[in-house]
This record gives sequence, structure tokens and C-alpha cells, in this order.
Amino acid sequence: MRLTISLILISIAFLLPTFTGRAQTACPIGTAAGAATCGPSPETGGGSVQEAPRPRAVPTGEWESQWGSIWIDEATASVGTSEGLTSKSAAIQQAKTICASDGSKGCKDITTYSNQCVSLAWPSIEDKAIATGLGATQEVAISRSVANCNKYGGQCRSVYSACSKPIFHKY
Repeated sequence: MRLTISLILISIAFLLPTFTGRAQTACPIGTAAGAATCGPSPETGGGSVQEAPRPRAVPTGEWESQWGSIWIDEATASVGTSEGLTSKSAAIQQAKTICASDGSKGCKDITTYSNQCVSLAWPSIEDKAIATGLGATQEVAISRSVANCNKYGGQCRSVYSACSKPIFHKY
């Protein structure tokens, strides 16, 4: 009887599937087991060799925006400009103050810009529209302002251009 029970148990043991456990052993030095950078070791058939994670890019400084503005009183042809200021409100205030400095009462904001160049084109024909243009360089801004102004038949030329480019401050 014992022999029969022993043979039955041995037969059952051979019929049961076997499972092997696989440990995560492919961890970079200094990494705790179970971390996301760990993976199955290639020796256990669980994957390929993993590269060490790349270090994150570390900023070396920061950009500071620069602002400018153009204000005009078309009735008196008074113009106020600003460029290279660190805030939008400071750029607007300076241009507005300069425009009104000769007593002009109808000064209006034509454009306020940051981190680029601007140009103001004025028509040679009276009662035609003025125009502005923006661009990465003064040449591009001038070309755009003159083209915009000429659309209204003004035979225009650039009378003002400036750039307010951002400044990089290293840490």
C-alpha cells in the first residue's frame, strides 16, 4: 500500500508544471532593488542589457524678456517709442510719456512688442495709413512695415526701427 501511494505521489509530481522565479538583478550601482531602472538580468532570459539612464539637462541660466512700444498722435505727428525694457508696463509708460511730452493729447498705442524687432513706416502721401511690422531682425521688420503701409497706397518708408531682444543671464 505504501508503495502504491508513493508511486502515485511521484507520478503526480512529474505531471505538475514547474515554475522558476526570476529576480530583478540588473540594477545600476547605487539603485535600490525594485526601482524603475532595474530589470531582469540577461542571464535569466528576461531581456537585454539596459543602458544607464542619461542625466537630465541642467539649465545654465535664464532668459529675461525685453519690451518695447510705439505710441503716436496722428493729428500732431508726435511719436513716442521705447525699447529694451524689462516689463510691458514700463515700455508702454515710457513711450506714452514721450509721445505726450510736446503737449499731444491724442497719443495711442500703435504696437507693444517683446523679444523681437519692430519698424514704423510712414506714408509720403498725406491722409494715408501708417503701418508697423515685426520680425526677428530689423531688416525683416522694416520690410514688413513698408509692405503693410504700401498696401494703402502711401508710398511709404521706414521712419523708426528697433529691437528688444531677450537677454540671457547665466547662473
